[in-house]
This record gives sequence, structure tokens and C-alpha cells, in this order.
Amino acid sequence: MDHSIEKIWKTGFLTEGSLVIPRIQQLYKQKSKLTIDKMRKTYRIDNALMPYIALALAVSLWLVSYLWIGLYVGVLIMVLFVVNRRQLRKLDEITPTDDLFVYLNSYLSAIKQMVQLYTWILGLGMPMLGIPAIAYFLVKRNDNIQMFIEQEPWYVTGIFFLIIAAFLSAWGILAYRATTQIIYGEHIGRLEEIISDIKQLREEKA
Repeated sequence: MDHSIEKIWKTGFLTEGSLVIPRIQQLYKQKSKLTIDKMRKTYRIDNALMPYIALALAVSLWLVSYLWIGLYVGVLIMVLFVVNRRQLRKLDEITPTDDLFVYLNSYLSAIKQMVQLYTWILGLGMPMLGIPAIAYFLVKRNDNIQMFIEQEPWYVTGIFFLIIAAFLSAWGILAYRATTQIIYGEHIGRLEEIISDIKQLREEKA
């Protein structure tokens, strides 16, 4: 806990048995506002880059004669862009209230729900993104693989692609979680720390 905040709190702002904490409230508001503003700036930049990534991948794959795969990948990324923009709009609609503790809890809860949503999206989306491309490369560009698929029973081929799908799903989830931790972990940790401090100090003065 920030020692200056703790000191201000423990000196007490007591009036008729109720906590009156104008100065410490302002300090917490400033600290949380800086953290949330940094998060907003970061995720807006991340989201704004997605159309350019989709276009770059589509053009790159088109230049190497994989137009349909490029379009497919680009469309999936743009779908994710639209979903992401809607989720971020909902996040921005969470407005500060007089009770900072309630506001920060609401904001942090919304962030964690978004992380869970994108975990599911990446877990399902990576196989949807990767399987068609891998199947195309393996079947159309490799005669041995094509012969293997034609000779083996359908369930063997199915198991083969299920294994690939499971690997892609796990990779997508782990990559997303790691990236989220690197980019947003520090900010989320600060919000959790502020919430924990406010809760602790409320309990001490209850």
C-alpha cells in the first residue's frame, strides 16, 4: 500500500461516526484514473491495428498465390475486430460513480469477462483459422499427404485433424493469455491493489 495514502487514512477523517475522506479519495481517484487511461490508450491502439493486420495478411498471401486463404484470414480478423470494438465500447460505458470502490470493481469485473470471452474466441478461432490453411497446404501441395488421406480410413484423417485442432486451440489460448499478461498485467495488478487497499482500510475503520 502507498505509505502516504495509508498515513492520511490513519490520521482519520471522522465526523459523527462516518468516514469523510476527501483527500485520500482524491488520491485513489487519481491513481486509478491514470491506470485506466493507460489501459484505454493501449487497447485502442491494439484494436486500431487489426484492420491493417488483416489487410497485410490478405495481400501477402495473395502475392504468393493464396488469395482465398488470405481473404479467409482477413475476414476472420475483421470479425474479431468488430467484436472487439463492441466489447471496448461497453467497457468505456462504465462511468465513474461516487463510490470509487464500486466503480473499480465493476471495471475490473468487465475486463476479466472480456479476457474469458477472448479466451473462448481464441480457443475456437485458432482451429477455424488454422485447419483450412493447413489442410490446403498439406493436401494441395504435398502428394504424399494426399495419398495418405486417400488410403487411410476417414476416422484416421479425422483424428489427425482433431489433434492439430487441439494443438492450435491450446497454442491460441496460451499465446493470448501470455500477451494479455505482458501488455495489461501490470495495469490489472494495480487496479486489484487499489481495490484491495480500499477494502482493507474500510474493514479497519468499520
